[in-house]
Amino acid sequence: MGVRARGALGRRGGRRADELSFTAEPGTGDVLSNPTAIVEVLSRSTEAFDRGEKWEGYQRLPCLTDYLLVSPWHVRIEHYRREGEGSWRYRVLERGDTISLANGAQVSVDAIYDGAFALEAD
Repeated sequence: MGVRARGALGRRGGRRADELSFTAEPGTGDVLSNPTAIVEVLSRSTEAFDRGEKWEGYQRLPCLTDYLLVSPWHVRIEHYRREGEGSWRYRVLERGDTISLANGAQVSVDAIYDGAFALEAD
């Protein structure tokens, strides 16, 4: 499922994110005008875009406090968190770590990946 985030995100006015959260009223339809956290599950075809142009646009959203890049290949989550003065802190989280979002929500990396690699590949 994707939800578009509206803001300073380029010509078409929106980008699809894998997951996002918001603390105020959503926009119309599948557009949220004020996401506070955006989660991207990386893929080989979109990884460069998620790390580049899309991330540059997301940084211009004043409401955004957390941007997470989730690896589907191994247990690894990259977390960008906006600091008080507006800079971004980068942290890599792996097994045994806990993600702490700016709004106080916490989730363990192990819980996110629980069973994710249990199925055999084709």
